[in-house]
Amino acid sequence: MAKIIHIVVYLFFITMALIGPALVVGTIRHGIIFFLLFFIEIILLDFFIVALTALLYLGILRFFDGEKLKDVINYVQIGLSITITIGFQFVGRLFNFIDLNVTFQPRWWQYFVIPTWFGAPFEVFLRGDVNIHYIILSVFALAIPVLSICLYIKLIPVFERNLQKLNNQSGRNKKKKGKIIAWIATIVCSTKEERTFFHFATKMVKYEREFKLRVYPTLGFAFVFPFIFLFTSIQNGGFHQMASSNAYYNIYFCALFLPTVILMMRYSANYKGAWIYKVMPIHELAPVFKGTLKAFLVNLLLPLYVLECIIFTWIFGARIIPDLIVVLLNIFIYTVICFKKLKIELPFTRPFEPGQEGNQGAVILLMLVLGILCLIHYLCKRVTFGIYIYIPVALIINVALWRRAFNISWKTLEE
Repeated sequence: MAKIIHIVVYLFFITMALIGPALVVGTIRHGIIFFLLFFIEIILLDFFIVALTALLYLGILRFFDGEKLKDVINYVQIGLSITITIGFQFVGRLFNFIDLNVTFQPRWWQYFVIPTWFGAPFEVFLRGDVNIHYIILSVFALAIPVLSICLYIKLIPVFERNLQKLNNQSGRNKKKKGKIIAWIATIVCSTKEERTFFHFATKMVKYEREFKLRVYPTLGFAFVFPFIFLFTSIQNGGFHQMASSNAYYNIYFCALFLPTVILMMRYSANYKGAWIYKVMPIHELAPVFKGTLKAFLVNLLLPLYVLECIIFTWIFGARIIPDLIVVLLNIFIYTVICFKKLKIELPFTRPFEPGQEGNQGAVILLMLVLGILCLIHYLCKRVTFGIYIYIPVALIINVALWRRAFNISWKTLEE
């Protein structure tokens, strides 16, 4: 009963926040019948979602342990956040490509599209259309949520017994050592201490659920953002004109997430383990920060950037390969600048709850810095062989920055 009350109260506030304005405006526009239909269907839809979610969890717990369920919940949350973020950007722009003046034609396959179940009653009761398809879909909207909640109630004892598996931690021990990551660490890290923190940060990035929930949606947005502007270019001049233009500079937008990720580098759900920094024989903090940042770049940035490079090369051709090298070098420079301009703290030593207070202004300024690096790239491109001159210059700048920027003492950190 306590769980049900908690779910009902939580769903009430979430549901009213999402559909409250639509309920009010729809009632003013269409009358009291719309209000009753919409209100009843939202209740049925909430019941259906609760039952469907519980049955999904029950199926997972039937064959797997609690760790797998926690991973599923985490990935669902990440996927939902990415979908909402990306959908918010794309849906509005799709109106420019799709003719919305369409007439709904019932088809048999629409019986498997859940939103059509809950849309059919409006057609029946508000417009008086008693088409057999609408009648069947309306029956689905009423019967399936009721049947699903009855099935859920019947399976509650089984569900409660399986919930005990959430305390089972055995699933997390079956991990591979990651030979590729170890090989990469030997290449990108110059010292044994740096490789140690590279592996440590890699594990945190991959297995810290709270970190993934907060950072991965930002990665999804960073991946999609460059293509949003490409859609605008296609709309204005067509694909071929866009492919021959300089629109590939939009790939810089994939680095917008770096300040956020570097800020999140200090947070962890296991922050109480920060005492490890005090007991380890660490005389210099440079390996800590360099190893952690390199782990973030290798595990988060490079897969994203390589995939975008493949797509951009397919769109714009091999002519942009030198530009893509310059973009990567500029991103490495940008990483060091972000680290130096944000408040420096040891990695994974603060709880998530306090948030990111006092850093919003710095993040906005760092976005301007990324724009300046893009402008430098553009100006070099306008000079004959300028892009090929800038590549070794950027390499030298990177080497100098990565060697000098992380010389931080314990005293400076405590201040």
